[in-house]
Amino acid sequence: MVHRHQFVALVCTAVVVSGFALTGCGAKASTAATTSAAPTTSTARPPTSAPTTTVATAAPATNAAVQIKIVSTPYGEALGSSDGRVLYAWDKEASGSVVCVDAACLDKWPPLIASSVTTAAGIDPAMFSVITRPDGTKQAALNGKPLYNMMIDAPGEANCQGAEGWWILHPDGTKNTNQTATK
Repeated sequence: MVHRHQFVALVCTAVVVSGFALTGCGAKASTAATTSAAPTTSTARPPTSAPTTTVATAAPATNAAVQIKIVSTPYGEALGSSDGRVLYAWDKEASGSVVCVDAACLDKWPPLIASSVTTAAGIDPAMFSVITRPDGTKQAALNGKPLYNMMIDAPGEANCQGAEGWWILHPDGTKNTNQTATK
């Protein structure tokens, strides 16, 4: 037997998952430099023994040192984070101003949160800095442009290359505009 709160949670999960699938790689940007609103809660009370779940819609709260390395992708070598996931920069943030601030954007494009940046061999460390996002968190930047991962990418993937102005980056820091996979 499914309890009402379990049914509501299941429906909400299905809506969130289907919304992500329908919107794909693109991001709708908020032009206001505001942070995400806190998640809302239901007024219906589950039984006291039922666990509750909180869904984060903003960037992680902790800052840590990150290492940038070279990653092999279907579009050639690219800059990536230490876990092998490629890094993206967004054309709408070319001036260095942070535009990806709303939950819809952050859910797809998590910022590369960092207190400092180090680089692997073959990457010029002078290209990297740490900027402050509107919510106060620190984010790694390439030549002043904020860096992001794509939520659906596994290490070495670049599923959203070129989608709505999101581009992976060559190891020399230039934008990789290749949209034809070679692997």
